[in-house]
Amino acid sequence: MTYKEKIKSSIKKIAKSKIIWAIIILMAPVLLEIYKFKKIEINAQSVMRIGYIYAVYAAIAVFYLLNKFSNVIKRIVDFLVKYRYIIAGFFLVLIIVFKINFSSIGMWSQYMNEQDTSNEIFGEARGIRSDEWLTQSSFMIGQASSEKYEVHNKKIAQGTSNMLMISAPVTDIVEICRPLLWGFHFLDVERGFSFYWGLKIVALVLVSMELIKRVSKKNNNLLILIGGLVFAMAPPLMWWLSTAVVDGYIYGAAVIVLFGYYMNNLENYKIWRKILIAIGIIICLPGFAFMLYPAFQVPFGFFMAIFMGDSLIKNWKKLRKTDYLLMTISLILSLGLVARFVMLSLEDMKTMLGTVYPGNRLVTGGTLNANSYVNYFVNIFFPYTENIVNTCEPSTYIYSLTGLVIVVIAYLKNIKAKVKNENTGITLALIMLFVVYTIWEFIGFNELLSKITLLSYSPAERTHIITGMIGLILSIIMVQGDTDNGNRIFTKKQSILISLVVVFVAYVLAKQSIYMQFFTSLKYEIVLSMIFALTYFIINYRAKEWIYTMLIVAVVAGVKVNPIAVGISPINKTDISAKIREIDAKEEDNLWIGSTNITGQYLVANGVNCLNGVHTYPDFKWLRIVDPKGEFDEKYNRFAHISVNLSEETSFQILAPDAYVANLTYDNVKDIGVKFYFTMSKLSDETVEMFHLQTVYSDEVRSQYIYEIN
Repeated sequence: MTYKEKIKSSIKKIAKSKIIWAIIILMAPVLLEIYKFKKIEINAQSVMRIGYIYAVYAAIAVFYLLNKFSNVIKRIVDFLVKYRYIIAGFFLVLIIVFKINFSSIGMWSQYMNEQDTSNEIFGEARGIRSDEWLTQSSFMIGQASSEKYEVHNKKIAQGTSNMLMISAPVTDIVEICRPLLWGFHFLDVERGFSFYWGLKIVALVLVSMELIKRVSKKNNNLLILIGGLVFAMAPPLMWWLSTAVVDGYIYGAAVIVLFGYYMNNLENYKIWRKILIAIGIIICLPGFAFMLYPAFQVPFGFFMAIFMGDSLIKNWKKLRKTDYLLMTISLILSLGLVARFVMLSLEDMKTMLGTVYPGNRLVTGGTLNANSYVNYFVNIFFPYTENIVNTCEPSTYIYSLTGLVIVVIAYLKNIKAKVKNENTGITLALIMLFVVYTIWEFIGFNELLSKITLLSYSPAERTHIITGMIGLILSIIMVQGDTDNGNRIFTKKQSILISLVVVFVAYVLAKQSIYMQFFTSLKYEIVLSMIFALTYFIINYRAKEWIYTMLIVAVVAGVKVNPIAVGISPINKTDISAKIREIDAKEEDNLWIGSTNITGQYLVANGVNCLNGVHTYPDFKWLRIVDPKGEFDEKYNRFAHISVNLSEETSFQILAPDAYVANLTYDNVKDIGVKFYFTMSKLSDETVEMFHLQTVYSDEVRSQYIYEIN
């Protein structure tokens, strides 16, 4: 053998050596770092770049193991899906027993300068979620601290705020339609709060799994389980977890699921099962209506109509007299509960509609642009950055929009040649609704069409949440494909080429977007590889790989958005909260003021009678006392975060569309009947003298001061 032949033989042996290739692959991230930067520096960026490649290796290894042990995985998944309701109940009990919640009320520890009461055990409290920790949770805990769960709590906005409209517990028949709040009626405040959050998470996952079950092929429990988790952990649901968006989704999706089970089992279910389903609908249908958030309810209502209409059309001929009777009774009782809610809230709703902000808004859509496309993949970084001012507004469902469009076009092109299946009607209707909503968001309608479709109540940014839901469901439908008949759209080489083109387009758009400065080379590597994988898997009908990738994306993008916390110590276990309740208990009917919306709402959360804080609509009782002629009506007639300054002259100053400062005189506060003033800054001697103030509590280290007005 010649020298050259020996070299060639050695090279071939090396090329066939698994050990050599393993070493090369393991060294590749370091070699790439050296090639790109000519050196290795031990810093956060280099570690993250190298770590990302090793994470990709790990993901590939996990995918390999999942495929290798697919039979074991299938048995585990089948077990989890079969016993999902029992497992969910077990987790709910654990959450309640250990007083776990997913609230950002830990922010109160920071604002009250009482960091030792922080209650997070995983993740972090998020200041951006002020509509949760500052508003809703404070109202909920403040209401739960009272002896009676009245519709109008006298200690909140002087009894002018309707507790039904701010998701707080009430003692009324309509409470049957708000199961998330049931825990407050048989548990203590902390565990009632845990029940609210625990049931919300459990219900969110369960109804999502049921929706995916409606559009998945039979016995595909892997898709049902992971698809449900992906749907539930989507960024818009996680970032808006405490709001009417998620509550409305849970109640609305529950109606879809219950109605579907009823209609699809007309001949199988006995009457007692049908009655139980009817009771569920009586609870959830009014619950959906009670959300009073048409920006979500209108577009989601059309989504509901598609699924419920499909169930009705397929089975209406099987309906019997007992079914018609049961449906009629269910509808009458549901309408009765809605009527009761309206009766209790009508005047308050009129007041809200009469406000300057938000008032009765009319929108015509067309406010989204190319940045919204970038939102589809930049969302994955939102839980880990502080460089984006408001991560809630641009949050959206993550999937390959371009890949979805490609497979939808192929689906429609071949629709006549396909054998229609049970999901064809839903699929076509969802595609149509997806197109309509996309036009609404990016182009808009004229005023007449906006009103006819009722989308005039739904800004494009809110409709986009439902558009994302539809996009993800369509992706799940499409990725299952028609591979049993070998009906793939593209070859593997074509799929790779198309995916690369999609990646290039995404890169160009990202470079031109508002996120241009946000992206680093590492972030580009992460999102572009994610886009490639999701696009390749969907257009190549690789359902298992696609759903595993989506699970990784969902966990990264969603699991850390909300903290895991224990108890409500930032509200009820601080030194200042104890002092507030001690002072308030000395006399009945004390009226307090907080210097800011923060201090005011903290008083509300501690169950004392507070004038300000956050008001969902104006409290004209005191506003007409200080402004009898309505001179400042335009400034305070709104949903508002209210601060109060002690001043020489009465005036109101707008800070934002939803915030103002009331400058009140000594005569003003005496006429209103204010007794105590809580502030996080020491008042000047001039103010103390002018308002005849007496310091009843001060902590200069924590900057906490309570003054009595004499």
